[in-house]
This record gives sequence, structure tokens and C-alpha cells, in this order.
Amino acid sequence: MIYINNDNIDTLAVRWLILLKRYIEQNNYQQTMLDAIVASSLSHEDKVIAKLVVNRYFAHLDDYILADLKISALIYNIYKYSIDRTILDKRVHSDLHGVLYKQFSDLYDKFTKSKPLFDVTIDEDKKEQERFKNHDIAYYFFKKLNIRTCPYCNRNYTFTYLKVDGKARPEYDHFYGRANCPLLAVSFFNLVPSCHDCNHTKLTKPLGINPYFEGFTSKFKVKYADSKLPLLLEEEIKQENLSIEFDKPSQAEKLNIMHLGLDHLYQMHDDYVMEMIEKARIYRGPMADALSTSFQNAGYTHKDVYDFVWGKNLEIAKHVNRPLSKLTHDILEQLDIHVDDNL
Repeated sequence: MIYINNDNIDTLAVRWLILLKRYIEQNNYQQTMLDAIVASSLSHEDKVIAKLVVNRYFAHLDDYILADLKISALIYNIYKYSIDRTILDKRVHSDLHGVLYKQFSDLYDKFTKSKPLFDVTIDEDKKEQERFKNHDIAYYFFKKLNIRTCPYCNRNYTFTYLKVDGKARPEYDHFYGRANCPLLAVSFFNLVPSCHDCNHTKLTKPLGINPYFEGFTSKFKVKYADSKLPLLLEEEIKQENLSIEFDKPSQAEKLNIMHLGLDHLYQMHDDYVMEMIEKARIYRGPMADALSTSFQNAGYTHKDVYDFVWGKNLEIAKHVNRPLSKLTHDILEQLDIHVDDNL
């Protein structure tokens, strides 16, 4: 739902690739995979195919790991219509898929739980080594990404910290599930930092919007007996009659809404929306001007007063910093209170 707006994202993707390459080299992982294929119970034909897949993967590792939206979709579709092909709901290459799934899943699990292999001959890496000496790869990159809320739902905080007395971090969701396309198991842009709820609701179901590349253009709308809210601010409004909807979502957005249950989840925030409506009744016209003037006399700007009333991080670029920020932004706009006018 929320675009991951991080200026350093491409730099982080390259660093992920570098650290992965070091891990693969140190553990001779290509040969480890090939040995596992030879030792498997696959048929001779499937072993040949599996070894070709693995060798091609490592020969073009940069392309797989840094795959963008189009390349990821291409890899997924090629795998789906070849190795993961089904006839009459049965996998044609079930055993082959199972072996590849295990090998690439093992790579993902072991790499993300390993310690970053920094090059301590480089000053920057030496500083990183000292600062993140207790972090595994997953914690390290979550810390670097600094994702404060789940980009899939914008409802839950996803803070990252690792201390002696506790720890917390987001979870990696595989945008294209490992069970559907193991070749994308460690691809940077296929690993979306998400909350536990979204990760375990989605599982391997397909989504249409990858937040590394785009966010929802569809806006939240609130209805009350099929009326538009600005006309109702002078009327009595009952919370139980409010409905929160997405306005004309695209087909891609509909997949996210359906498979993450966003429509049902956001309907549960009717109390939050009701509070916004009640504030809007006061923070309009002469009352808003009087409030703003009184605070400005105390040294606060109009923007400060706006933040006091509605909260910060409502600009689109900052939605990822606070839960429900997109909902707040869109409903304020519907209530004719425009964020951009108060920047």
C-alpha cells in the first residue's frame, strides 16, 4: 500500500549482493547445491535440469539478486510455466521443484541468519563491523532500511532493535513466494519488510503491488449512508454507520486488498475515522483560525498547529513512518482539509 521511499535503496541492494557473494564464496555454496542434487533421488533427466538451473543461476547471480519489477515477473513466469508447470492441478516436475525449493530456501535461511562478512580493510566496513557485530544479515538490513511501519498495510509499527534485554524487527515476506519460485528466494527486491500479520495472511498468495516500486494510487474514502462526508459535518453521525473503502482500486491493488484482507482490517478503524470527523467539526473556519492564532502567539507556526491536531508524517513521502498515515491523509482530503496546504 505504501511506497518504500528510501533514497539509499539501490545502494543497499548492491550491498546485499556483495555480502551474499562473500557468503556464497566462503561456504562454496554453488558446489554444495550441486552435490545435494547429485545425492538426491531425482531421475537422471531431472538431475541434469537441476544442475543447469543452479549453474545458470550462479553465472547470472547479479541479475537474479538485483532483479527489478519486470525481471522478477519474467523469472517467476518462466519458472511457473516450465519447472512449476501443472497439468490437471498436478505438478509435472514435482520432485525437481521440491529439490530446488529446498536448496534455495536453505540458502535464504542460512544467509539471513549469518553475520555480515564485512571487508575490514575498508574504513567504512570496519566501522560497520564494530557497530553491527551482534547483528545477523536480516537485522542489519532492516536497520539500514529503517522501515517504521509495514508497507503492505500501514497499520503496524515495524521497528528494528537488538539489545541485550530484547529485540524486535519486521519479517521478510517473499513477494513471489519461495514455494512458487525458489529462484527469487534471496533476491533483494523480492524480500519485502512486513509485519507479522501481513506476512502470515499473505503466505504464498499473489499480490499486485510491490512496495519497493510503487504504492497505492487508490485513496481511502468514507461513506455514510452513501453520502459524502463534507456534507455531513453539521449532522449527527453514528460510528456504526460509517464504511471505509478504497476508491476505484486498480486490478493490481485489488489483489493486495483481497489477499491481505485490507478491506476488512480498515473497516475496524471506524473509531479512528469517527475521531477525525469530530476534530474536523472543530478545526475548520473561525475555530481553526483562532486555534492557530493562539498557538502562533506562543511561538508555534501554522504547520506546528496542524501537526498538533492531525499528527505528523502525513506527506505521501513520509507515510511509511507512521501507522494509518495514508488513511489520515486521504480522509482529511475528503474532509476538505488538505495536507499540502499546511506544509
